[in-house]
Amino acid sequence: MKSVWNDCLILLYGLARVGHDTVDDVTYAFRSGVYCLPGARQNGIPETPKPPSLYDLGASLKRLAHSAPSVKQACVDACAHTVLVDKTVTLREAELLRAIVISLGCPIPPFLTATLPSS
Repeated sequence: MKSVWNDCLILLYGLARVGHDTVDDVTYAFRSGVYCLPGARQNGIPETPKPPSLYDLGASLKRLAHSAPSVKQACVDACAHTVLVDKTVTLREAELLRAIVISLGCPIPPFLTATLPSS
């Protein structure tokens, strides 16, 4: 997990920004997702991460795609937690989460299938 820690943070922060309007809500969703990652207590969590660009998200997904299946699934689970922390899934969150799970070749967490809006 340590080698892709920053990549996981980029995905989580991207999801948090897509799904929330206020700085406090973005921060809360981001931190909630981070603390779902294995090793969260040992790794650094930035106070306010730099907003990721589409290039940053793509590069992070490419690096994560080469990770062990357990690392990819842990990242997807943390992403799902970030999306669901407010018990609301926006279309933008759903689309980004779908892109992440497809890119990483992971199944979408089962608790999300009934929650996500259909395309």
